[in-house]
Amino acid sequence: MSRNYARLLAETGEVKRAIAALQKCAELVKATNSETSSDYADILFDIAVITLQLSGIPTAESYFIKAFKIYREVLSDDDLREKAELAAKYFKRAGITKLPNYLALE
Repeated sequence: MSRNYARLLAETGEVKRAIAALQKCAELVKATNSETSSDYADILFDIAVITLQLSGIPTAESYFIKAFKIYREVLSDDDLREKAELAAKYFKRAGITKLPNYLALE
């Protein structure tokens, strides 16, 4: 539910509030589930995507790196490839043409 609220905030231009809502959601998931769950990684991914809207590329990358570290542990190769392709689309939308190494699938 909080993730939907955060997406709505981001879509209406309230990006900072969206990030704050997702960070609270991440804290709850981490406390009640695990910091190595796909749910937690998905929230980190969402924070990264929204942070890109603020041109916060270094901060966004730190969240993407954390998310992909977890994804590599918990997702199948096909699911991991799908997440990497989605992240690549967000980078391209932000005007970033050189993709980071952590998106490379071997």
